[in-house]
Amino acid sequence: MGTTRVWKGNDSSTPNDYSVVGNWDTPVGANAVPEAGDTVVIPPGSGSITAGLAQSGVELISFRVEPGYNGRIGIRGTSGAGPTYLQIDLLTDTGICELSTTNYCYLNIGSADTDVTVFSAAGGTIGDYGTCLLGTAIQTLSVHNGYVALAAHTGNLADCDDIQLRGNSLLYRGAGAGSSAATIMGGTLLDAGGITQCDIYSGRYRSIESAPLTTLNVYGGSCVLNSTDDVGTVNLKGTGASVDLTQSGLARTITNFNYDEGRLVKTPATTITNFNISSLAFNMSCSTLR
Repeated sequence: MGTTRVWKGNDSSTPNDYSVVGNWDTPVGANAVPEAGDTVVIPPGSGSITAGLAQSGVELISFRVEPGYNGRIGIRGTSGAGPTYLQIDLLTDTGICELSTTNYCYLNIGSADTDVTVFSAAGGTIGDYGTCLLGTAIQTLSVHNGYVALAAHTGNLADCDDIQLRGNSLLYRGAGAGSSAATIMGGTLLDAGGITQCDIYSGRYRSIESAPLTTLNVYGGSCVLNSTDDVGTVNLKGTGASVDLTQSGLARTITNFNYDEGRLVKTPATTITNFNISSLAFNMSCSTLR
């Protein structure tokens, strides 16, 4: 059984350095920086973590940033240089990564094959995200609140099997984020990486850049398809749901569009090869955009 290491970041000579023993509050006789098998807790009121960031060789049981923490993790990029990430490792399948931050956080979990949950992240604007993540084997990324990015910067590579988006959140998936499945129950998914299957119940999905899209199921919320790649299948299934194909003006093809109910906005730039209308009774109206 490992030890719980609580971050303080208040060493008298070298504060904010993850690799300095004096920045950690640990049980008597166990004074050390986190070791393999340990649990790391970053509590509210503790200092920022901006040095000693290369910790990828230490396989932790869990890494938890607790609600109310207002320090910075990692170093923000400057003009001409990208950010510096805190690099950690977690146990495969059973490792826990939970983040609740109100300041900037740059975290790289490397090849850890585990889930990541962002309960809260700092706000921001498009292109400036409160929490930026890297990881090549993330199983499920759940985002509840704040501005979060996966593979945000040029040259970043990441991989995630499944996205769960809730609440008042925005998740940007960069072009290097690879393909993923996604379930949107709130918030906004801004995607440049590509989606195998996206199920949206509430909130918004917006594709940009190439962003390949295999299957889109729209039960509620809104979808704006601005990507350049062709789309496999779109199923429009909800009264309050909408799919907008007009904002980019780009030519692309949707192979199958299955319409049950909802709002479709289309221009001649998009070709729908097979347009299938529900066999159920429905009331449909159409107007031409001029």
